[in-house]
Amino acid sequence: MFATSTHRRYWIFGSADELLKLRQDARTTFLQSVAVTDEEKAANPPLGMDEECKLVQHYVIRLREVASAFQPPAPWPVVGTATLYLKRFFLHASPLEHSVKLMMYTCLYLACKVEEFNLSVDQFLLAVPAEEKADVRQFVLQNELLLVQSLQFHLTVHNPYRPLEGFFVDIKARCPISKSSKIRRIADSFLAHVLSSDAPLLYIPSQIALCAIVLGARTMKVSVDIYLKEVLGSGQDESKVAALEASLQRIESTVAMADPNGISKEVATELEGRCRYYQEKVASLHGSKWGYSGDSDDEI
Repeated sequence: MFATSTHRRYWIFGSADELLKLRQDARTTFLQSVAVTDEEKAANPPLGMDEECKLVQHYVIRLREVASAFQPPAPWPVVGTATLYLKRFFLHASPLEHSVKLMMYTCLYLACKVEEFNLSVDQFLLAVPAEEKADVRQFVLQNELLLVQSLQFHLTVHNPYRPLEGFFVDIKARCPISKSSKIRRIADSFLAHVLSSDAPLLYIPSQIALCAIVLGARTMKVSVDIYLKEVLGSGQDESKVAALEASLQRIESTVAMADPNGISKEVATELEGRCRYYQEKVASLHGSKWGYSGDSDDEI
């Protein structure tokens, strides 16, 4: 159950400011750990906090493209789980230390396992550009354990897709609404946009799913007030219903602030180039191309 899950206990945060502080602390800790001098920073300017966030967001969007290139395409729960892994990892690590692109592939590979979407190595690598296949294979091999450790071995992710299904079934049974298929398409589109935002780190999946339905219904000029107040709010005092509605509004605002398209590939390449000096500095300290050396010599 979500209420007693590690997702609820450890990976839902109180505010956007808390997320920002975690990311800032990760960046500061990394720069201190490699003893970067002012001269080095002047010659090789590290990414600013906003640039780090934009680079991670770029690969959140890219992750969906890679997942859709699998044969067959990965289902949304795999995409949602991989996205949360990537977001969680870079709460406590900096893109200056770890390649976001290669960690994206590692998150996706791990999510395929956890969500029981069975792909052979060859099938997985089909979605990887030819010139990157060797690096991706080696990086995933060396860093899957690092990812799992960074996630504190909390691998179960509760995505909003299942509660979305449940809400639609419940609405159909209790208070049928018109234009439900169109509302569903809008809700699905909203959930895709959610992944580009920090909403999955701030709000519980069922509220995100409900927000998607409310937004879809409002767009189609269909009222779901009866369902919210007389079904979900049955037996609740008005303050709790009002608190739920306020939470849904905050979710919508959080998602609206996220750019669904993100930065361009060219900008991402430039930001990655600025990270490379620091990643190579880590590699020189740890004796690994990417700053971390795994113990396994096995194939993926």
